[in-house]
Parts: sequence; structure tokens; C-alpha cells
Amino acid sequence: MTVPTKTMAVRLFEYGGPEKLVYGEYDLPALGERDVLVKNFAGSVSLWDVKYRAGDLARYQLPGRAAFPLPQQLGREAAGEVVAVGSGVARFKPGDRVIGVTHPEDPGSIETARGLGNLSRNIAIPGHQALGSYAQYLIRDERMWLALPDAVDFEQAGVALWPFSSSHRIVRDRLKVKLGDSVLIAGASGGMGQATMQLCRLAGARVSAPMRQC
Repeated sequence: MTVPTKTMAVRLFEYGGPEKLVYGEYDLPALGERDVLVKNFAGSVSLWDVKYRAGDLARYQLPGRAAFPLPQQLGREAAGEVVAVGSGVARFKPGDRVIGVTHPEDPGSIETARGLGNLSRNIAIPGHQALGSYAQYLIRDERMWLALPDAVDFEQAGVALWPFSSSHRIVRDRLKVKLGDSVLIAGASGGMGQATMQLCRLAGARVSAPMRQC
């Protein structure tokens, strides 16, 4: 199979409404020694993407982390099939099913040592500092991919990892929710709120989620 050198993608070149999203064909970077090329089958459109597109970024800029660039290719989540791998990749091979890591960590960072690896300043997060998943093909370091079980379809995988991984960290690591606890969840109608409710219930907690009156 010929390895693709270009991809169809949606990119953002200036802030504004949905009309600022530009669909076109773009060059792919060269496949590096540790890189994995994936054909992307599914991903999500999140509220973060909307905020980025609108230029509402200043309050999310972490000290010491690279700025949010333009042009940008939005999208945090991706699920697809490996097309090609670099010469040094050992974890994946063409044909493998994978899902993109949404909260990559730098194992050597001070943030990781403090238990806050998802805030590592030396990591370029896709859809934040690096190109995101609004594309037909994606090239990322092998550490930015996880194996996807055959029982999970691409559509489920492409929208679940960010809300569930974030909520899992809160429910298990931060709040340590356990059997008999009572948990109040505000903003439960979104993906992260839904994930938090499900994980709290699995932990045996009683969940309250007030509904907003229109």
C-alpha cells in the first residue's frame, strides 16, 4: 500500500464562527521513527473546539505551556486504523485498531511527580498545541495512541475517551467516590457530566443532577 502524503482536513486560520473552518487538502509531515500513521474514522466536536474557534483562549493558557497556535486543526478525540508505522515502533502494526490519547503525560515532568501528569507543560496536546483530529489521516508519536478492543466500535471510541478519562480521574483519584457517598453534579447534560454520573453510580454513590429551568 502506498503511504499517504496528504490528508483532507478541516483547519482554522482565523477566529470566528463556523464559517472560519476551512476544508481542504494538506500535506502530512514525514513519518518519523516513532510515529504512527492512522486513518481516522471517528472523532468528536467538543465545547473546547467551539471556544478555540472563537478565540476564547486566554483563561486556559497554563504558565509555561506553549501558546495555542493558528492555523490549527481542532479535535481532541480520534479512533481509527493504523496505516503505517515508523521503523522504531514496536507497539503497533498496520491494520491495528487504535484510539488517540486525550490526556498525554510527560513521565519526567514535575507535574507528573505531583500527580498532575495531564498538566505536563512539555507535551503538545492534539487540538491544543498540536494538530487535532479533524482530518482523514493523522501522524502522531506511538505514545499518543492506545490499542482499541475489537468489541468497541470506532464511533463509540471517537467520542468517549475525553469525557470518561477526565471524569474517571475526578471520581477515582480526586474525590475517591465510594459506596454510599452522595454526589451532586452540576451541568450533567453534557458528555463529561453524563460520564461522571455513570462512573459515580458504578462506584455505588447516590447521584443528584439538578435540571436547569428554561
